[in-house]
Amino acid sequence: MRTFRGIFVGIIIGLAVGGMAIAGGPGGWQNSSQDCWGADRVQNYIDKYELGTAGEIAVFNASGVRAEVAMSGDATMTSAGVVSVSSASSADGLSTRGVARAGIALADLSLGTNGLGVTIPDNAVVFDGYVDITTAFAGTGTAAAVSFEVNGSDDLLTSVVYTNGGVWDSTGIKALIPVGTAASGIKLTGAREISLVLVDEPLTSGVATVILYYDLIAN
Repeated sequence: MRTFRGIFVGIIIGLAVGGMAIAGGPGGWQNSSQDCWGADRVQNYIDKYELGTAGEIAVFNASGVRAEVAMSGDATMTSAGVVSVSSASSADGLSTRGVARAGIALADLSLGTNGLGVTIPDNAVVFDGYVDITTAFAGTGTAAAVSFEVNGSDDLLTSVVYTNGGVWDSTGIKALIPVGTAASGIKLTGAREISLVLVDEPLTSGVATVILYYDLIAN
């Protein structure tokens, strides 16, 4: 870090010398417009652009001086920029709204329950969602049935034969059981993975994305 600071100071001073005249005295570097480049100003530029610490963010005070801090409290952040919000943040009566997105490639799924790799936290209330089919589902027969669930059997979508009524064998937005009403909402009793259940026959192709909207409510 010392080496980097030294290089950076050299660059700043070099730029100052190249475009300004030496005014002398405590004022430091000064051009014809009387813009002063004193030690404090050079240090401010160094503070703004020097290398930082992984997983921390830069916070500037009212004077423009930077300090590196790690996020804490209700939200934390990894060095990869992933932000996590604690369920405790809703303890004051406010809820934390979330969106869960799970991609589906039917060629990768087998008969039975297939976890989609996305987990919704305990005590969340799933209140709305949809499935966006970009490649229609297809299979070798006509008996394959598809359902979605997150907390209990078929609670996101009751099992439907994929060729029934053009639901899964056509592209577009497909509705789920939660539709933004209290009666259709699903409150999780534990951290649950979004799952697709495939029965009777396998499907050979199809691509879709499941989107679920939820509120995280504290006990």
